[in-house]
Amino acid sequence: MNPIRDAALPLAALVLAGASFPLLADNATVGDGTPASCTEAALNAAVTQVVVGVQAPGGVLRFACGAAPHTIALTSQKFLSGGVVIDGGGLIALHGQNLTRHFHIASDQPEDRTEVLLRDITLILGNAGNDYGGAVVVGPDARLDLLRTTIVDSYAGLSGGAIATAVGSTLNISASRFRGNTAQAGGAIATNAITAIADSTFDNNFTFTAATDPIGEQGGAIVSYAAPLTLERSVFTNNKAYYGGAVYKKDAQFTAYDSRFSENEATIGGALYFELLAAAAVIGRSRFETNVAGIFGGAINSSEPLNVERSLFQANRSLHGGAIYLYSSRDSLLSRSTFSSNVSTFGGGGAILADGAPPTPGSVVRLTLLQVTTSGNSANYGGDLALETLEVNIVDSTLMNGVASNGASIDVGQNSVVRVDSSLIWAANGVACTVAGSAQLLTLDHNLAPASCGFGAAKDLVMSSFAAFGLGVFGDNGGGLPTFLPQPGSPAIDRRVGCFAAEDGDARRLPRPADGDGNGSLDCDAGAVERQPTETPGSLFRDGFESS
Repeated sequence: MNPIRDAALPLAALVLAGASFPLLADNATVGDGTPASCTEAALNAAVTQVVVGVQAPGGVLRFACGAAPHTIALTSQKFLSGGVVIDGGGLIALHGQNLTRHFHIASDQPEDRTEVLLRDITLILGNAGNDYGGAVVVGPDARLDLLRTTIVDSYAGLSGGAIATAVGSTLNISASRFRGNTAQAGGAIATNAITAIADSTFDNNFTFTAATDPIGEQGGAIVSYAAPLTLERSVFTNNKAYYGGAVYKKDAQFTAYDSRFSENEATIGGALYFELLAAAAVIGRSRFETNVAGIFGGAINSSEPLNVERSLFQANRSLHGGAIYLYSSRDSLLSRSTFSSNVSTFGGGGAILADGAPPTPGSVVRLTLLQVTTSGNSANYGGDLALETLEVNIVDSTLMNGVASNGASIDVGQNSVVRVDSSLIWAANGVACTVAGSAQLLTLDHNLAPASCGFGAAKDLVMSSFAAFGLGVFGDNGGGLPTFLPQPGSPAIDRRVGCFAAEDGDARRLPRPADGDGNGSLDCDAGAVERQPTETPGSLFRDGFESS
């Protein structure tokens, strides 16, 4: 099973699934069509009507405040229970005046079912004081759905600057925006709920340091505990925290598809921070660009295994692990992804710093790199990869132009065994491969690499210059990610005779093997990209990923 390929159902189709807003209920309207009629008092009366009801609890609350956008100032939070829809029609903003939270959502009785939908509405300047959920707090056994809702500049003294949810609740968000929200943890959202977020934007949310807990700042945009968190087609920009500039995830599962993380900042985990997950964090078709960590993991810091596919890590920066710092006791897989221009400014792993933590003496932690491309990453050691206490398999990958004082491409640290198969390796400066002590760097054949890597199998080829690889420029060769395409006559083409067909093709998802040299034989190229008999210019490839 491929957890990324098999993620067939888009979250947007699931966000409102399962909600059972009552058909028999009391609907209400705020206002009589004029702006002056849309007051907090009118809102209070409408909330009472839909929550308590005459026929039955629950209903749809709408606004009739004129054709222009209208803001209603609040002096107190509104309590919602039962089945309630609040529809702003794209014109209404509720302004907390930095005095009050907007909504408190909870069940009146344990047996009641509370489901609230906020639709086409804006919540501004909510304030929970020294509490949770600056704009909205959700109690146990309740469900909150947001559709085309914006929450801005809200504050919580504890967690969830915009929204906080309790254990046992459900949170679904679609086509919504969170901007400028602040809390000690979870600048925008602090969730213990089963949470699904699609087509949404998080920007300029951040956490602050509490005097009583100086390292409690977790998740500049989102902190999630206890229950699964799934992201799809969402954008995280310029969020800040100590742990996890965009997202801090602890417990349960994390999945992210077709999402972008850029310019987020943290001390540890510039974009994402993972710990104590029940399964590997799954990331597919996503982009991590110009994220910064002060110490570990410019894009991702994880003490849990990763399953990353078809993703881009570009220009991320940290002291250790320019793009990823991985310290796990379980196996990880990074496949069909590109790492370019990431920087470890002090330690190792311009692209990846990986250190295994075996759960028991004598056990093995494995890291597999499959059809991975690197270009221009740099570090003090391990310009592309710094690997320690691991068993590593590098298969069908292209590691180009790494920069480091030691191991400009690969630095194999103590207690590691690294096996390389059908891959291309070249360093922009110095020694491409370094091996410490009793560590091992082994060839499984069909590799093109400089002499420093020590490969000498029958189909290995020692390379003396970058030009000798016969690769095109690093760029768009199709598939949505920058890669290196072997040019006609490249020794990488059809390097491995009689190879098995790759289930998902090459790094571009094009067929592998292919008859790249036109000799009538289907053989596999070395490296991440399989040259096709007919190559379409990269500028003509478009799969929707570029604008994710």
